[in-house]
Amino acid sequence: MQYKIVKQRVAVGKDAGKEKYRILPLTSGTVTFEELVQQLEKVTAFSSGDIVGLVTALTDMLRFYLEQSYSVQMGDLGNFRLTFGSKGFDAPRKFVAQRDIRNVRVSYLPSKKLKQFELNFERAEDNVR
Repeated sequence: MQYKIVKQRVAVGKDAGKEKYRILPLTSGTVTFEELVQQLEKVTAFSSGDIVGLVTALTDMLRFYLEQSYSVQMGDLGNFRLTFGSKGFDAPRKFVAQRDIRNVRVSYLPSKKLKQFELNFERAEDNVR
């Protein structure tokens, strides 16, 4: 896994305004859904149509259960659940769900297996010394 070292100004905290060095992970690019489908087709007995259909159905089912307030456990992939927040209000009777609930998001927690990496870190060439 490559990384680079960059100098950034600290925005908050005791070092606010100071410049500090930190590392940023570098990505090698993006693997598209189509590329994943092609690779899965090579290593499984499923056709590309089967894979696309399965992922589409899985997405629809995941959304259905999340909308029904379920947390969805997806094996070695991890867990999904909906989260949201609201602005503060003075009294419970002043709360109106459709108006006050905001930031609805899907929260994803990867499984232990998915979080186990065997990485070799390598500094990318840069101008920072």
